[in-house]
Amino acid sequence: MYTIATPRPRSTLTEVATERLRAAVLAGQFDTGGLTEQAICAAFAISRTPVRAALQVLAQEGLLEYAPQRGYRIRRQDPGLVGEAYEVRAVLEGLAARKLAEIGLNEAVEATLADCVGLGTKLLSHPDFGSSAWREMNARFHEAIINAAGNDLLRATVKLAEGVPLAAMTIIADLNPAPDRALLRQAQADHEAILAALRDGQSARAEARMREHILVAGELITATLSKRTKT
Repeated sequence: MYTIATPRPRSTLTEVATERLRAAVLAGQFDTGGLTEQAICAAFAISRTPVRAALQVLAQEGLLEYAPQRGYRIRRQDPGLVGEAYEVRAVLEGLAARKLAEIGLNEAVEATLADCVGLGTKLLSHPDFGSSAWREMNARFHEAIINAAGNDLLRATVKLAEGVPLAAMTIIADLNPAPDRALLRQAQADHEAILAALRDGQSARAEARMREHILVAGELITATLSKRTKT
């Protein structure tokens, strides 16, 4: 049975700090010159420990960068570089899907992917869309396929591409102030089609659908970034 993550109580202050800081950074609410723990604590009325943890999470996602003696700052968002990262991800994750279709799904991987697809359906049907739960589900879906493909170099290279700001699979649901349900429904349809192709051992179809799925996300993000840089 699936659970809806929103509305739900936050389990930790770190989750609260991370989600609020991520949203603020994406919305351009902080000076790009630097971020101090004191300023964030004051803005969100949250103590320093969860704020420090949130900064580390966003640095891992590529939204922030850290320099010794200088602290954190918002990484420059380069639409061209982000687009290149998504092109690389599309090729690599398409390859992972093809490899997995050739290998064949085992019960554990199939159960994980089916769970993600089922949860995505429920999240989209809920009036209060849970972007946090969608991020977690989306990352789990993609990671399950990448890990099951059995190629360590492929997995490491995908992680390298995700180090580019806004190229991580946890970003898409929060790019705009309000979720675009039409786009998310298309992403959900892609997940369903990818799972079906994997189940049927259709390697070419699984690869093509995964590549298109990621390229569309990349085009959306780069278009949004380009608009922001012009304003």
